[in-house]
Amino acid sequence: SDALSQSSGFVIRTWLKRLHEGGGIHTLHKLEGTCPGFKLQRLLAARTLQDWDAACAPAYGFSSAEELYQASDAGPILGRVRVPLLFVNADDDPLCPGGRMRGSVYDQPHFARVGTRRGGHLGWLESMPKPGGPALHCPWIANVVEQAVGAVVDW
Repeated sequence: SDALSQSSGFVIRTWLKRLHEGGGIHTLHKLEGTCPGFKLQRLLAARTLQDWDAACAPAYGFSSAEELYQASDAGPILGRVRVPLLFVNADDDPLCPGGRMRGSVYDQPHFARVGTRRGGHLGWLESMPKPGGPALHCPWIANVVEQAVGAVVDW
């Protein structure tokens, strides 16, 4: 979607800016020499999260973003989880899109799912910082997790 592309671009530009400012580019140059398949120029040219992941995959021993995603997927082991588990997911999450947490593997009596239209990836806010004020925000998700843990403890 257009919104997903825009948020992906923002995330990538932010990461690249931090890499340049923090000296991470120097480290990535070293990585290029030690990880077969990792190409710094491919990472720097990334425009989408999938481009970024495809460029990073060789650094983790994977040949593609798809292979990395498959190895990172918790779905296959969720059936073995026997403790209460809370899933909170936003439809506009660029890393784990909202539809990802729908399906029979998530339909367990000890699983709770909360879905929101907005929130990005770990970005649920009750309020935004005030202009000129400190760069703090009030994360709505912290309250949800606190209430969920409290409910489990009290149960």
